[in-house]
Amino acid sequence: MLGIAIQRNYQMNRFMQNFSNVVKLPLPEKDKMDLNASVTLVLESFSSALKEKRIDVEASLDKSAPIISADRSQMEQVFLIL
Repeated sequence: MLGIAIQRNYQMNRFMQNFSNVVKLPLPEKDKMDLNASVTLVLESFSSALKEKRIDVEASLDKSAPIISADRSQMEQVFLIL
């Protein structure tokens, strides 16, 4: 049984390595972006689904409208995941 478990572990490890090679993120294309605008855009894209499920989201954003240097699409993906 231990031999089978070790073999499956090696197979899973090889699968995960191959999978990670396929789905590697591209290098970020940094540009100036407004964090508040990106968070607001992501929230707006979910607004109808949230309303349908009667979920209220309250965003408390920095009033100074922080501008950062980042890859906009990658940051918005992070916000989507959150």
